[in-house]
Amino acid sequence: MKQRASSSRGFTLMELMVALTIGSLIVLTASQLFFNGALSFKKVEELSERQAALTFVTDVLMDDIRRADLAADCGSGGVLAFQVDGVCHRYTLAEGTLSLSVEGDQQPVINGIVALERRLDAAQGCDRPGLYCLELTLEGEAQPMRFHAMNRTLAVTGH
Repeated sequence: MKQRASSSRGFTLMELMVALTIGSLIVLTASQLFFNGALSFKKVEELSERQAALTFVTDVLMDDIRRADLAADCGSGGVLAFQVDGVCHRYTLAEGTLSLSVEGDQQPVINGIVALERRLDAAQGCDRPGLYCLELTLEGEAQPMRFHAMNRTLAVTGH
């Protein structure tokens, strides 16, 4: 009598289909995770670039305000104007770009600015001589960024 081989080799078609389905689900999940991670990384990178630009513009403005000779007259024109070390520094805002003009040489400082205003609110003490309460509004932002800077000479001498 002949014996039949009871063990078969390989996988059945059904087993292959189940394995293929499970493998496809794993690959789809991994690709979705990768896509979400890449998108998050891009957003974080954009925010960090924007934060670096804002840090730069506030540092430049605050440095000029702190060192300015507020008794000197730089004339009118521009959003803000200060005389620093005997040279007029004039900030202008046009087409979303805040620029700094020093001795006629105008250079862009930051793009994406909707407004830059000096507030003189007495309730917040912004009417004090030498204290600059500034509001910087960015494109796409509903609320302005507010910061204060005090002129060093007036802070020390009081006049």
